[in-house]
Amino acid sequence: KIVLVKFENIMSDKESQILVAVLTKYPKIGFVLRGVIDENVETPKNIFKDKNGNTADILCLIKTSAFINDGDHSSFTEGIYFKKPMIVLPHNHQGQANGALVKDRGLGIFIEDFSLQNLDQSLNEVLNNSSKYKKNLLINSRKIPKVSEISEGIQKIFDFYFNYGSDNLV
Repeated sequence: KIVLVKFENIMSDKESQILVAVLTKYPKIGFVLRGVIDENVETPKNIFKDKNGNTADILCLIKTSAFINDGDHSSFTEGIYFKKPMIVLPHNHQGQANGALVKDRGLGIFIEDFSLQNLDQSLNEVLNNSSKYKKNLLINSRKIPKVSEISEGIQKIFDFYFNYGSDNLV
């Protein structure tokens, strides 16, 4: 399984520590971090820091099970389009509004009080009960126009990485 974690802004040191502590509890899950934590922060092998990739390239993967984001409009729309249960950790009013929509429409979880316990419980819920959100995501995704998906080659690259680790990538 893969979980994409994407934020428009770098998290504070405290938030970064909480995030890494929670993700470390899930060693069999591959986490792709986009713009989330400072690149100097040490992370375990199951966390891949990806500065420049395309969000859609990760979300369209079959193995991607969830999408943790800050509730910005593009993340909100992409999460629905690719039918990925979301965990929203807002950093502004737009994130608050979209987080409320995620909660109200049953598309995932809205964390209003960011803590280790809240993030861990939310991630566990989304990973173990994704079917609870899939029906609502399917209904809402039909309202978004379709675009082309990534190539099979990108899928193979990510499958390779999460099966064999980054030491084997060029």
